[in-house]
Amino acid sequence: SKIYKHEQNKYNETEKIYFWITGKKQNTTWKPQNTEADFFTAKGIIAALLENINIKNAFFEEPQLSGSGTFQSVIKNKTELGKLLQVHDAVLQKFSIKQAVIYAELDVESMLNASLKEEILYKEIPQFPIAERDLSMLMNKEVKYGNIASALQQMNIKFLKTNHLIAIYNVDKIDSDKKSYAINFRFLNTERTLTDAEVETAMKAIIEKLVSNFQAEIRQ
Repeated sequence: SKIYKHEQNKYNETEKIYFWITGKKQNTTWKPQNTEADFFTAKGIIAALLENINIKNAFFEEPQLSGSGTFQSVIKNKTELGKLLQVHDAVLQKFSIKQAVIYAELDVESMLNASLKEEILYKEIPQFPIAERDLSMLMNKEVKYGNIASALQQMNIKFLKTNHLIAIYNVDKIDSDKKSYAINFRFLNTERTLTDAEVETAMKAIIEKLVSNFQAEIRQ
């Protein structure tokens, strides 16, 4: 939709993309189950959208608190592409809403500018299946996901195509100095089907790196 703001004696027009999510979602992993859509569901939607319009290496800033809830900005080359907000319970109560609501706002012009600056590459659709693994771990609260992602990128792991954060939780009941990360890893060989042994070897190297760099405690 188009938004108009009155600034310096004139109206400025901007175009935005908005969406809200709430309720249950159907997972597409090997063990489907209905779970509540959350902050990370919306982050996944935004990440997929940016990837599909050729915006690479955008990232979410650390969560911040506001009167409306907890929000994160989406950044590319120091330019804000949009915001993601988990609406505060107090706001939901005013409207008698009893389940979580996540709201996203994306700036169309900023996204188009970021997309045009990227080189467009065409690749053949993979003929072989993607292998996925999820990893859950405890980390010190001071460790940021950006540090983890950077360490994984530096490893240059063969066949690892993507890794993204599924969930992050404070775990006060377990250890007040810890938080729990869940990360999804996707592996692909474009020339043949990967073996379980190859994927497990890669996961072992990832775990060793996370334990060494961040003293991660792997959760089974």
